[in-house]
Amino acid sequence: MSHIYRLLNYCSTIVFRGCCVKVVGRAMSTVGNRMLIIQCDAAQLPPLYSEVTDKRMKPVGKILDLFGNVKMPYAAVLCREKCTVQTNEKLFTK
Repeated sequence: MSHIYRLLNYCSTIVFRGCCVKVVGRAMSTVGNRMLIIQCDAAQLPPLYSEVTDKRMKPVGKILDLFGNVKMPYAAVLCREKCTVQTNEKLFTK
């Protein structure tokens, strides 16, 4: 299992348990209890309303909005429950 975590640190797209997983970005901060702000990679923008998961492939929430500069976009994620994602943790989408 540790080799999967190493792959997640170096690759932007991997195949895990039969599905393709892409890096959305890194968690920057939380707004209130259920809103999470993510700094995205401009080359790997996720589609709106896509499901976001953490490194353990547990669902975190859905992307509600993409905003910010073209070179450094951000995404607003509405978490399913209270946001427990740590700052700078990578998040993924299927």
